[in-house]
Amino acid sequence: MKILIPVILSFLIIIGIGIYQFIYVSKNDFIMVFCDIGQGDSIYIRAFSQDIIVDGGPDGTGTTDCLSRHMPLFDRNIELMVVTHADSDHYAGFLDVLNSYTVSNFATSNGDSNVLGYHALLNKLEKMNVGVRRLEQGDKIKITDSVAIDVLWPPKEFTDIDDDRNNSSLVFLVDYKDFEVVLDGDLDKEYLNLIVNELNHIELFKLAHHGSKTSTDINTFESFRPDLSIISAGRNNRFGHPHKEVVDLLNKYNLNYKSTTGGDIVIKSDGNSYSVN
Repeated sequence: MKILIPVILSFLIIIGIGIYQFIYVSKNDFIMVFCDIGQGDSIYIRAFSQDIIVDGGPDGTGTTDCLSRHMPLFDRNIELMVVTHADSDHYAGFLDVLNSYTVSNFATSNGDSNVLGYHALLNKLEKMNVGVRRLEQGDKIKITDSVAIDVLWPPKEFTDIDDDRNNSSLVFLVDYKDFEVVLDGDLDKEYLNLIVNELNHIELFKLAHHGSKTSTDINTFESFRPDLSIISAGRNNRFGHPHKEVVDLLNKYNLNYKSTTGGDIVIKSDGNSYSVN
């Protein structure tokens, strides 16, 4: 009997967590989480029971832990997994995620790469019979009737991501009614500013390349002023991200921003308004 008590308690705790997560996600049709995974990118989106994960961080523990915190306990399928480009801090964690979750669809940039770890991920997906979709500017992914992803970059001519992996980063506009988010990998400011100058006001903007000065300058925010900017960076990282020049720009234009150095950033939206936790 003494052995059964902790077993029963553990079972009840698991059931309780599952019920809480079910209520938590059922009350929120659209949730976007910028995961605290250290130095890298990992963004979880749940849109009307559809699970999307954009980039997997530098290792499996950060992303899988984030999924366990925010994805319903008994849901083990990811409808769409995306790698913006073949830098290890954007894809390496997916190798471990695939040990715990099944994946229906996988998408990445339209180029190729000789990076061994990236090919290990593609090989693992192939063994799991997951097809690879190559995306380019102008493509559109319909998630639900009201949620879509528009691919803003790269154009078709960017075909060799080993020559310039950062600038072959997939850039998305996630569109849910009147709520719009730009996700932009590690794209340099030379190309990023071409994109943001074409955009109207949007709600959320993930700063490219973890807040690096190579990806953001005064032109980025001079006319394009999002409601909230997100910085995905590790605490005390060796690159000094976010760079002081970028933080100074955010402050200069009185732009709100949050960083994953303070933990997961959770965005909830009904397509009209949104909240940040």
